[in-house]
Amino acid sequence: MSLKYFFLFFFLSASAQVLLAAEPMTLPNGIKVSFENKEVHAPISVSNKNGQLEFIVSKGLEKDYESVFSTKISAKDIHMAILLIGIEPSAYAEGQKAPQSSQLELFVKFGEEEAQPISHYLKWKDGSDVQGHFYFVGSFFEKISGRSQYMAELSLNIVAAYPDKSMVISPNFNVENPYAEGESVLYPDGKTLPKIGTKGMLIIRKPQKAAK
Repeated sequence: MSLKYFFLFFFLSASAQVLLAAEPMTLPNGIKVSFENKEVHAPISVSNKNGQLEFIVSKGLEKDYESVFSTKISAKDIHMAILLIGIEPSAYAEGQKAPQSSQLELFVKFGEEEAQPISHYLKWKDGSDVQGHFYFVGSFFEKISGRSQYMAELSLNIVAAYPDKSMVISPNFNVENPYAEGESVLYPDGKTLPKIGTKGMLIIRKPQKAAK
């Protein structure tokens, strides 16, 4: 079964369960989906507290030197869970405001602490606070060696640290590719992040109102 048809099968099967589910759904991969709150909860851990970032969340530890958080959840599973809370993937929107239907909010929660916006754990090169919105890009398929590949899954990257059409989730604000060596590059905030290896929860939420 191709990945495209797998997406369709999963979405239709899960959509049927949504009609019956009053409680949050726990998927086999550990993701929890709250239909009432329009939230996806995915387990993560802190993987990096220093250096410029190319990614914010990636799968496994292969990208730990350039990503703040790691997860065991695959990109395709995050993608499908986001669809279940009614957020639609958007075309790549670098330099433009993403449509309301694809906007989302990202939070991180550690233990019993109050959930914080993911930007709380990020900073600019000069140390200033990060403010901005994210949106559901949804990555894309590309034929490689005769097979259709979901690019976010292939690259292990889920939340990008700069606008990138191959990621599942991308920032919708002015931030540069770190390899461009510019000033608008994201860094982990070592002052707000707990120690490396600390487990937490990534919360993906559908906004009640459009981001301004």
